[in-house]
Amino acid sequence: MRLILPCLFLAAAPAAAQQTFLSEDFESGVVPPAGWTEVNNGNSLGWETSSGFLYGSTEAFHDDFFGWNDNLLVSPQMDLSGATTVWAHCRQYVVYASWRDHHYVDVSLDNGVTFINAHDDLAGDGESALSVDLSAWGGINGVNLAYHYTGDYASEWRLDEIAVTDSATPPPPPPPAILATFVNPTNGHTYHLLESTNWTLAEAAAVALGAHLATIEDQAENDWVTQTFGTWGGVQRDLWIGLNDAAVEGSYVWADGSTSTWTNYAPGEPNNSTVNDPVHGEDYIHIYGAGALAGQWNDMHDTSLSWGNDLYGLVEIGGPRLSVANLVAGQAATVSGGNFSPNGLVRIGYSLTGGGPTSTPYGPVDLSPPIRETPPQVADPAGAFSFTAPVPASLAGRPIWLQAFDLGSLTFSNALAEVVG
Repeated sequence: MRLILPCLFLAAAPAAAQQTFLSEDFESGVVPPAGWTEVNNGNSLGWETSSGFLYGSTEAFHDDFFGWNDNLLVSPQMDLSGATTVWAHCRQYVVYASWRDHHYVDVSLDNGVTFINAHDDLAGDGESALSVDLSAWGGINGVNLAYHYTGDYASEWRLDEIAVTDSATPPPPPPPAILATFVNPTNGHTYHLLESTNWTLAEAAAVALGAHLATIEDQAENDWVTQTFGTWGGVQRDLWIGLNDAAVEGSYVWADGSTSTWTNYAPGEPNNSTVNDPVHGEDYIHIYGAGALAGQWNDMHDTSLSWGNDLYGLVEIGGPRLSVANLVAGQAATVSGGNFSPNGLVRIGYSLTGGGPTSTPYGPVDLSPPIRETPPQVADPAGAFSFTAPVPASLAGRPIWLQAFDLGSLTFSNALAEVVG
């Protein structure tokens, strides 16, 4: 039985565009932003700016102030007269949820004179999506949305990417832009420095570019990326790389599937601190861009801020990249490739006996004989391919090695060493 079968092509109809009645990302750095107001009972500073917990550079934040707080962050009026379905979406980050009094979402029909409660949120600690059905107020012109905090030395509440739309599905956050691009003269790989964002958004942006966050193979590469990007533009920039243990705590993997084992952790790291994210801890690795720890690695929660310095995704576009997902006996695995020659032919080999090296006319391949091949694949115009294949039940617990060859550039992909689940 073949381990891998040809690609199954799936097509999906495009989704209809959402109608947006209100959008606020707090990137002005001012809370309340233009058009918004704050209703504050005067016992604290109320709603302020914060950074590093959600998306972009700033978010709205209500701290756990002493004294009774009953403070609202109120949007401009919205015209919902043509809508029947209305949802308010945002990303939120909660700390000390067990101490929370109330995190309300309210509406006002008299421009902030009185408020009607639409939702009393009970999210736990950490980041989550907050979506509230406001369809009861569809068909009305002049509706204000309000985020209403109450409590005395209670919880912390952060908000970002607020959007009121006609869909129950929240709109995706905007991808970070590319700030700078350099080519490493040693390995010939291209590296992009992205705008500051959390690891998840940075990796998604890298995938959209046909790549992943950087894989650091050795000291020379680590030194080059630190010197090139760590203080680019005269600003310390701590750099997200692809290493993470988000799937299984303590089991670190590279986002591109690489088997590189070289690391450069700062003393005492990684420590999976739960100070900032009690739920998930610290699952993602970054490089300190400057200072006493320049070039050393630290684990961090999914944020855009590292101890006062912004975090920036570092994308690496090198040679052809191969990855495999859901390699589980009795199930269908997905084999994917990126950065191959556009529209080019790709040969994929695998071995059940070892990771080579074995000599070939094009250089060593990291597979041991006997080497078997899957049906060849043709990369799309972006240099990518993906196909699914059944994994025989008899392979459970067996190691397997895979590597691809790009006939367009006559280069091998990264090698994968996996164990069938």
